[in-house]
Amino acid sequence: MREAIWTCDGQIIDGRNRFKACEQLGIPPAFREWDGKGSLLSFVVSLNLQRRHLNESQRAMVADKLTTLKHGQRGDTSIDVSVTQPQAAELLNVSLPSVQRARKVRAGGDEKLIADVESGKVTVSAAAQHVAAVTNYPELANPRIPQKEAITIAKNLDALPEDERAEARSRLIADDTDTKAILSGRPPVPLPLPRPPLPSAAGIAVAAAEEQE
Repeated sequence: MREAIWTCDGQIIDGRNRFKACEQLGIPPAFREWDGKGSLLSFVVSLNLQRRHLNESQRAMVADKLTTLKHGQRGDTSIDVSVTQPQAAELLNVSLPSVQRARKVRAGGDEKLIADVESGKVTVSAAAQHVAAVTNYPELANPRIPQKEAITIAKNLDALPEDERAEARSRLIADDTDTKAILSGRPPVPLPLPRPPLPSAAGIAVAAAEEQE
């Protein structure tokens, strides 16, 4: 094992999985004792951030997860690791609004959306906007409406007068393609224009006579 297993007062504070792997493989684990300088939680978070290259949205999700931990829930130790949102934001070097958006995503988003933010595929800001959109307008949870499009449609619905908004929502519920296109800023797909009727033989003769005059 290249990385040491960190302990504090005989308890593992980082590296529980590495410790289990050593036991299974019969490899003597390498332990290191935390020196007690600074905050224990800050130390553990810094170790994890060094191993993982996370963007701001991913760090915001980690910060939110820290705020939900209670005494003994971290897994590596029974030491109290509960923190407030401002403390978690500072630990993960993200803004407090980012942590608050992460809370909204985790509370109102589906499993795929949460996983997309945690993996770095979607920003926490966009995810929070999508959660707000489908919360205010459940019909936008339609899987055929892309995430960005749902956000735009929600903003445009907000801007409509109440009666027009109600009409637009009823059309969205009916899965009206043109309404979705217009509200998302895309022009609706035009219907084929009718072709002019072909002139009859009599019409051609009349036109030819008029030209000769």
